[in-house]
Amino acid sequence: SFSPEGQAPRTWVAAFTYDPGLLSTGTHSYYFGGEGVELMDAIDVNVSEEMQTLYDGFVLFRPWGLVGRIGEERIDFEDATIRPDQPARLMVGWIADGDYQDALNFYDLLQPKAYLDGEEFSLFRHEVFPFPAEDVWGQYAFSFTW
Repeated sequence: SFSPEGQAPRTWVAAFTYDPGLLSTGTHSYYFGGEGVELMDAIDVNVSEEMQTLYDGFVLFRPWGLVGRIGEERIDFEDATIRPDQPARLMVGWIADGDYQDALNFYDLLQPKAYLDGEEFSLFRHEVFPFPAEDVWGQYAFSFTW
């Protein structure tokens, strides 16, 4: 378990999620933003009955595309198509610099949002912790498929 007490100033990270449930067939568009944060480009996702693959757990809608899982294997989508019975999770991470309290203040002011088909959703903030190496962050982010 991580304790923020006595931590030197550094770069911090937090994951933010929202579970929209199952999506209807058709094309859906999503992106992320927040107070004082440049909006990220929208990504289109096609939901089709013709899609064969049902991924394990959640498919993550990330700022740069979709991530799925089959068993322990991470699948980065080339074709953003999922089935209508595939659970989805909007997931983004943001970094903040300073001490732990600075990071908490930043995230409180940021108020990150997800936008799905033009509707705004507040994101749930998970644990704030020191930013690890990219590969460790990737593994942590991947854990949200479960």
